[in-house]
Amino acid sequence: MDSPLKKYLLHFRDIIKIVPYLSPALTIPLLWKWVLSFNINFGKASYSYCKKKHRFILDYLEDRYAYLIPKTLSAQYTSNAATALPIWVFWYQGEEHMPPLVRLCIKSIRRNSCDRPVYVLDKNNLSNYVDIPTYIYEKLEKGIIKMACFSDIVRLSLLAEHGGHWLDATVFVNKPLREDELNPYFESIKMPALEKGTISDYRWAGFCLYAHPGATTMCCFRDIMLAYFRDGHRRIIDYLLIDYTFQMMYEKCEDFRQLIDSRPRTNAYTYSLVEVLNEPYQPSLWEAWKGQQFFKLSWKIRIEDSESSFFHHLMEECGLNRNA
Repeated sequence: MDSPLKKYLLHFRDIIKIVPYLSPALTIPLLWKWVLSFNINFGKASYSYCKKKHRFILDYLEDRYAYLIPKTLSAQYTSNAATALPIWVFWYQGEEHMPPLVRLCIKSIRRNSCDRPVYVLDKNNLSNYVDIPTYIYEKLEKGIIKMACFSDIVRLSLLAEHGGHWLDATVFVNKPLREDELNPYFESIKMPALEKGTISDYRWAGFCLYAHPGATTMCCFRDIMLAYFRDGHRRIIDYLLIDYTFQMMYEKCEDFRQLIDSRPRTNAYTYSLVEVLNEPYQPSLWEAWKGQQFFKLSWKIRIEDSESSFFHHLMEECGLNRNA
């Protein structure tokens, strides 16, 4: 975990990176808020800046896109979906280019799908399932939109049109993906807060989303993201722009706020498995986590070649060969 000083300096770096691309009316206030947040206690400085930044960005977005936020929530098939809704996963390069960790996650999703269709999308088949505006593809090719932001637009567009589950390709699923107790308007992971100052406050997680087709939540989030880039912005104002769209609805739509607030904080071990993937497998530890449905992993970590590790155990449990 980064030190408080490093976190504070990283905020400055993030501002400098967008200076050449966004209006001074955006970047200068952010720089000034960073300066005003200085404190010899860098943990407090970082937290203070985050609070100021969040309010500034929310005000900027709300001034332009609040008209897209619905007053009430609705969706198709709100009482009972006619058919099992799909599960969506996206790996831009395609399944044949997935690293072992991602293949493990895909296998865990499929074996817990409860016979729901699982669609693994990539750059070649994406257009068969959802229409992404041409200007978004053009900005992706020019580097204005990065892959993470493009993936956010893809997930919101898929859920708005087709509904179902969105799971990042690095989510390991440990329990069946049943739909019967899920809210048709919006579902995600709400977990205990791991740190202060995040825009989501861990009330939701973009890597795990669910809704029915036509849900006003997903339609709204998608429309704000699309409008932001249609208006000529040459960079996202923050890496977590998708979370700001969620927070906008949380502040402006009472139905959505009540839905989020009514959910308990669960999934306490979401980030625990990724920390021990290379460590020796411990049955007692895995047993303690058996109630956890989702584990967020990372394809960026280096997996060691050890037959005694958690990772090797999970690969065997899923019937996978690491070198296949």
